[in-house]
Formats: sequence, C-alpha cells, structure tokens
Amino acid sequence: MSHLSIPPDLNPYLQTADWAGDMVPGQDIGVRLQAFLGWINNYGHLPYEKQQEMLWELGGVEIGVGTLVATNERVQQAIKASITLVKQLVKADTTQRSRG
Repeated sequence: MSHLSIPPDLNPYLQTADWAGDMVPGQDIGVRLQAFLGWINNYGHLPYEKQQEMLWELGGVEIGVGTLVATNERVQQAIKASITLVKQLVKADTTQRSRG
C-alpha cells in the first residue's frame, strides 16, 4: 500500500493517506468527471485534444490523452449492459406496435 505524505505545516491533522488498491495516483478522476467526459466524447463528439483544452481552461485540470481514452473505455464498459437492455426494449416495443 502506498502512502501520500503531507508536510505537517500544510495540514497538521493529516500525516498520511492510504491509496485505494485500484487507484493510480495522479491519474484517477472522480465519477462525475468520468461521466461528463464519457458524455462529451460520445454525444458531444469532442476530440480528446479539445477535452484536454476544455479541462485546463475550466478547472486547471491537466490530463493526458491516454487517460481520457482509458476513461472513455471504462465508461463505455460500465454502461454497456444498460444500453443493450434499452435497445432490446425499444426493439420489442417497436415490433409489438407494428403487429398491433
């Protein structure tokens, strides 16, 4: 387990923090930002380089293209089952309406 040491003069209450086992320090981003990036990539069709520029301009967030690609792939995998289910429901509803 890695530790992040914070000098006592910066935070006298926190000396060290444990990283989560699956976390890559300096590269992991929050769930809300991941969801936003997934949306902006898939529905806004914003290229990764423009996403980088937007994150820097809006929040001073510096993030690599590789991290953006990996984030988008994680978001796609996370929602894949839900998308498949919605497609099946729409197809079944359309088929039923065309018969009736």
